[in-house]
Amino acid sequence: MKRLTLLVPVTLLLSACATQGATAFYDGVRLYREGFYASSRDAFDSAVRENPRNATYVNNRGVARARLGDLDGAVLDYTQAMQLTPTDAEIVFNRGNAYAAAGNLGAAINDFTTAVTLSPDYSQAYFNRGTVRAAVGDATGALSDWQAAVDVERDPWTKAAMRRGTRLDYAYASPAMRPGVANPSAAAIAPPAPTTPDALSAQALDVRALVARAMAREVEGDRPGAVADLRVAVAMETDGARRARIDNLLRSLEASR
Repeated sequence: MKRLTLLVPVTLLLSACATQGATAFYDGVRLYREGFYASSRDAFDSAVRENPRNATYVNNRGVARARLGDLDGAVLDYTQAMQLTPTDAEIVFNRGNAYAAAGNLGAAINDFTTAVTLSPDYSQAYFNRGTVRAAVGDATGALSDWQAAVDVERDPWTKAAMRRGTRLDYAYASPAMRPGVANPSAAAIAPPAPTTPDALSAQALDVRALVARAMAREVEGDRPGAVADLRVAVAMETDGARRARIDNLLRSLEASR
């Protein structure tokens, strides 16, 4: 399943090209994939010192920094990489994730908007912008973005996981926004939303409820749904230690698919 990056750190795309500093660069990629993020950062740092104008090296150092919780450093790296390659939607997307994880939600929305402008079929950028819009209370914008993500996503498995991750068929911010309800005055006839984790509203996504729902989905055999929930939870968790634990769980599910 492709990364939804649901505000992942998720998020965080390692580029795979290199010129000068290639040895350090590929060491960094290997170490990152093995989970040695501090060593990975140091390797990318060596690559950047050898070629400070290589946007790939700078971007990937930002990826490693973000994984280590150094969000300020990650933003600086992504900004530098964007200056070197201003039309690279993935780098802009990465910075949006870092801003979101740091709580700078307005800047995150701006970056995700830039990413979809540069790459109109960037489903993950739509998805993450929707998640951030939900966090700031823009339920209408969130639903629109999540639907756009589903519409442009080409992979059927990812498309289905996006739907499950956001409950586009059910979990709306208010009864008035549910399909078939023409106006707010008709909301009174809609049944109240259940209080189970599946009733996560677009206005109040809760990390603990997401993790709980992920575990329930895993037990039920719905691994794509569990992975989708954990990606969102990783992106939204602001505590470094808790985020690391959720990320470890996410990686273990991904590895055992």
